Amino acid sequence: VARVTPTVEITIFQTPSPPTIIRPGNSNNLLFTEFSGNKIASITTDGVVTESAEFFQSGPTGITAGVGNSVWFLGASTNRVYETVVPQQGKRARWARPECE
Repeated sequence: VARVTPTVEITIFQTPSPPTIIRPGNSNNLLFTEFSGNKIASITTDGVVTESAEFFQSGPTGITAGVGNSVWFLGASTNRVYETVVPQQGKRARWARPECE
């Protein structure tokens, strides 16, 4: 994940796994999926990454911010839609694990 300023200054931020999809998130964060790691994450514009626990064999793809701190994403490997909640910014708290049927 990288930040590019209007003067073309590029800052590259390291992420735990290669990001797949990135979208605007809640509270000026960006949300992204880590397909190979079966995780989702958020990143601040300062490069602080908060990663979820593994959503076992979910293969997360498409991601979008919901109401409040909720996040929705598609588990391509499970054919399920997941809803979870983003932890507070900058905290290494666990993301809520959705229960799907």
